Amino acid sequence: MASSRGNKLKDIWCKTSMDREKEGKGIGGLVVSKLDPVEKISSDLCVIKFCRHDKCSRHGFLSTLGLSADEMVVLSGERPVVIALCTAIISRVTETTLDLIVESDSLPRLTTSDLVLRVDKYEGYNTTGLLYTNLARLMSDDGHSQKLRDLIINRTKPRFANTMSKGCIEKVKHIFKPLNKPQKTAILKVLMSQDYVLIRGYPGTGKTSTIVALVRVLQTLGRTVLLTSYTHSAVDNILLKLKKEGLKFLRLGRLSRIHPDIREFSAEKRTLDCSSVSELREFYKSQTIVATSCLGTTHPVFNQRKFDVCIIDEASQIVQPACLGPLFSAGNFVLVGDPKQLPPVVQSKDARSLGMDVSLFAHLDGVGATYELNLQYRMNSAIMELSNVLTYGGALKCGMESIATAKLQTPNIESVTHISENHPWIDGVLSPDAQPALFLDTYQTPAPESRNSSGLVQNEGEARLVHIILKCLIKAGVSSKEVGVIAPYRNQVMLIKQLLHGNNKSEISQVEVNTVDQYQGRDKSVIIISLVRSSREINNKEEELLKDIRRLNVAITRAKHKLILLGDRQTLTQYSPLKTIISTLDKKQAISFECVPSC
Repeated sequence: MASSRGNKLKDIWCKTSMDREKEGKGIGGLVVSKLDPVEKISSDLCVIKFCRHDKCSRHGFLSTLGLSADEMVVLSGERPVVIALCTAIISRVTETTLDLIVESDSLPRLTTSDLVLRVDKYEGYNTTGLLYTNLARLMSDDGHSQKLRDLIINRTKPRFANTMSKGCIEKVKHIFKPLNKPQKTAILKVLMSQDYVLIRGYPGTGKTSTIVALVRVLQTLGRTVLLTSYTHSAVDNILLKLKKEGLKFLRLGRLSRIHPDIREFSAEKRTLDCSSVSELREFYKSQTIVATSCLGTTHPVFNQRKFDVCIIDEASQIVQPACLGPLFSAGNFVLVGDPKQLPPVVQSKDARSLGMDVSLFAHLDGVGATYELNLQYRMNSAIMELSNVLTYGGALKCGMESIATAKLQTPNIESVTHISENHPWIDGVLSPDAQPALFLDTYQTPAPESRNSSGLVQNEGEARLVHIILKCLIKAGVSSKEVGVIAPYRNQVMLIKQLLHGNNKSEISQVEVNTVDQYQGRDKSVIIISLVRSSREINNKEEELLKDIRRLNVAITRAKHKLILLGDRQTLTQYSPLKTIISTLDKKQAISFECVPSC
């Protein structure tokens, strides 16, 4: 709130509409005009005409109050006070009327009888404003907000029914059949829940498949579902699988943010035949599965109805105020995530010290409603062991023996012979007998870290080693799509990309190189991690990335068959999580080389 933008945002909350009028920053006491109030201008936009409420004590022409055409404004309710019903663009201001362009979806919310509105200049009302709105709603004097306060603030133990009817189980038996025991248990607990359930999904344990099965079960039993996540891609990933199952749903959000394969289910496409406000209202009320991002729950549909169950994926990555939004629109909720993977991104160190990076999932974990998915179908046992030693204490298990013993397939391994003549250490990386998890120590190799012109850390020697390994993998018959490179520092990511893209037509240029955060929820047959640091002088800010157990856990669990860590042992063992990993590999004699020869 200390910034200029924060102060402007605070004014919307803390100043009356009369004060804002005096400053030329807003207009209050508005209602929808009774004379030709709505004009549709496209399939998703319309103009709404507003005028002063008959009982408004303020006088003066609207055209003199500081707002003009083409400005963006925020619409809020004055009685009761509801900040940010939607945003709009001013079409025209006259002495007595204010015409606003809004999305057609907002019509049911804005045309409610007796609703008195105010408009404020936009001035940076963004995600932060929505988070404040969610916190304010949590403090509302109504039964649902009181229930959420008891569960979230007081951490009251959630309630469960004692039994389920045999008829319900019989209806959904076919959906349960392909699931494993932890997945079945989690879904049954959701069906018995009267408040909420947390599903802690370890890496590779089928969180998405569990959510898809849960949605199918709920719909089969006649329950309505609100499906959300922090990112649009996570929402669409679930919806793509629901589409394959033949389920129909409504996807809210801008068409440009929606995956092309599910745009047919978007609100924009599915409301084309609605020609009146009442038809829109009935359409939205009739949808049994509605999906949007957490920040998309400002849509008017959520003021018109409540769902039986809200499911929030990626819940351990979402800041609590953002996670609150969907909870106001459902009787029960399900949080799916893993607090031992990536936390919410909070830039401010002060905010983190005050707990802003503690997700709602982490806050409620341990209260008595957490159910684990611990059978994984991604990593072989050697890679899984690293994650268990680092994070899960042995709780993570291979779901099938074939997964546990799976190895990297290199059908053309003989083709890398000429490369291994110059780099004999390659045999220890790619040979059929090589360990699935390897640490390549660059301590005696000329691979020191350096700084670019902006002072950002990078390691050119490690980048060249990555290049050599990738060339050998691809020559050995491994598809570039099945190989991924991870680096904790963005500048190292850019450096490796530049090296690989020297020849855009080569297959090696197709290898995905990214940060840990970008790889969350993804996997590859082979993962190479360039750890970059090779210095005895460590910058406190930079070392946070290598000290973060959760990020290291995500990085190593992206690999299915082969994990290669590159770095300077002397430097990296200064960081406790990496010391644990290197020590574990030492005991299994999986460190191939004390020294990687010069690249």
